[in-house]
Formats: sequence, C-alpha cells, structure tokens
Amino acid sequence: MSIAGATTVGSFTPDLEGARKLAREGSVVPIVHTYVEDAETPVSAFLKLRGEGPAYLLESAEQGGRLGRHSFLGFSPSLLIRWRDGQLLEWEGDAAADPLTAPTRSTPAPDPYGAVAERLAAFRLAGGEELPFAGGAVGIFGYDLVRTVEPLGEPNPDPLGLPDLALMVCELIVAFDHHRHELSIIALAMAGEEGTGIDASYGRATELIERTRERLRREIPRADPQAGDPPEAETPQGGVEWKSNLTREEFEGNVSKIVDYIHAGDAFQVVPSQRFSAPCPVEAFSIYRGLRAVNPSPYMYFLDFGDFEIAGASPEPVVKVTG
Repeated sequence: MSIAGATTVGSFTPDLEGARKLAREGSVVPIVHTYVEDAETPVSAFLKLRGEGPAYLLESAEQGGRLGRHSFLGFSPSLLIRWRDGQLLEWEGDAAADPLTAPTRSTPAPDPYGAVAERLAAFRLAGGEELPFAGGAVGIFGYDLVRTVEPLGEPNPDPLGLPDLALMVCELIVAFDHHRHELSIIALAMAGEEGTGIDASYGRATELIERTRERLRREIPRADPQAGDPPEAETPQGGVEWKSNLTREEFEGNVSKIVDYIHAGDAFQVVPSQRFSAPCPVEAFSIYRGLRAVNPSPYMYFLDFGDFEIAGASPEPVVKVTG
C-alpha cells in the first residue's frame, strides 16, 4: 500500500507473474492499486476523471444520512450494450466512447436477457475476490422489457426514444472504502485466448492506473468545463413551471382503470406514474449533487451514457448484503 501524496504509484496487485497465473483461470484480471485517501470524495473524483465517454457513479447512504461504506466510479468503457426493437446493439473498443456513432455489431435478439447473458459470459473474472466490486455491466433495464416475456398489447408511446436496456462495461473502476479511508484504482486486464495477451494488457492496465492517480492529484475542474457559466433563467412568479405528460383527467382515468384491474383480479398492486419536465440551466451531474445532498438514500446513482444521463436516489434498496 502506498500513501496519498506520494510521487509514484508504487505496487500493483497482482504483480505480472501473479496476473499470468490468474489469466489461465479467466479472461479478465483486475489489477489493483490501493492507497490511504481521506481528502478525496466520490464527487470530486468523478469531476476529475470523467471525460467525453460514458461513466457512472454508484453510492449509498445509511440510515441517518451517513455515507455507506463503498462508492464506485466507472470510466473508460470497453463495451456498450443496448437493446431496442428486438435488436442487440454493441459498441466495442474505441467505439464504446461514443454511442452516437454506428454500433460495432447489431444482432436480432428477441430475448434481451438471454442475449446479454450470452454476451457477458465471455467476461470471466479471475481473482479480485477481496474486492467488493471489480467491474461488470452497469446500466438500466427499462420497464417495457416486460413485453419480451409477457404479451401486453400495443406498446406505450415513446416520446423520449431511449433504449429499453443500456449497459456499459468499464475498464477503469475507482472504489472508495469510507470506513478504512482507502481508495482503490482498479483496471481490468483482458487476458485473451488462454491468457496469451496478459503481458500487454497488464502493461496497459498499470499505465491506466498511473494516469488515473496523476489526474486525481489535480485540482477539481468545473462541473462542466465546456458549458461556461449557466445562463440566467427567468423564474416565473410562483416558482418553476413544471409540465406533466398527462392531464389531470388522463391521470385520474388511469387510476380508475387500475381499480378495475384490481377488482377483476388482473393485478394486486400498480404504481401509476407521470413524467414532469421543466427548463433546467445546469448540467445533470449538478442535479445529482443536489439530490444526494437533500435526499441521501441507500440507492444513489448517476449514469452518463454519452447521449443521455440518469440521476437517481431511491429510499428502497433492491438488494442488501449484510456481513
């Protein structure tokens, strides 16, 4: 372990010989550099490290607003996966940095779950058992994916045009251990067939760690260095004017239909929703920062997919591991 503020990165785990051995067991070997860090925060690290490509930040807060033990940041995607209209779309290698370019591969996939599982089966992690999270696919599964497993009639209107499934596999993970005041920089070395590519991948992984450590030593940049100062927005008298995608009558009509479905035994619980929108003069990550400040939750996330972003803070954890 090295100490924060040192001029060189220092040791990596495993070393090259250890990585060669692990490469015989799997196709991906996590290379880790851990050091004591009690000044950096997940937000400051994200601002320093995010670039033009997709990235994510995963956090949690415990009861009372205390930050959970771990926070995870992901950068430098090597693979993007999206599913829409029966097609599995993939951006691989350098193409993964820009989902606005043509996908590397497009495959018919009536079963998105099976197609994603088959694609990710190629990533066999070797080592990293001591890490709480050593990388993987991070992203979203949309509600309308249920239509691939159950016939539900005509699809809903889709004015936003977002994919029903969007995942990113990042080569660089930055993990905070808030209890131990440690920061781990994790770079994934792709071993290739029978581990033959591990030497070159190990070199690239350690170089990526060194560049990341150097970037973390820099000052915190603006939240969006391209945007400049946010424009002055005129706030209407009485506050921001929010618009719903439903009228009051449409929403009440949906509630009446739900009651009928429950009485008929077609459902026992339904959560009606509506989407509110308003002009916003700041970038999405600034909204996430405000959200985590006013609503610290056990399930907080910021997902930057390159062409769209999602910020969330949910009071309901889906899965919790204790012990």
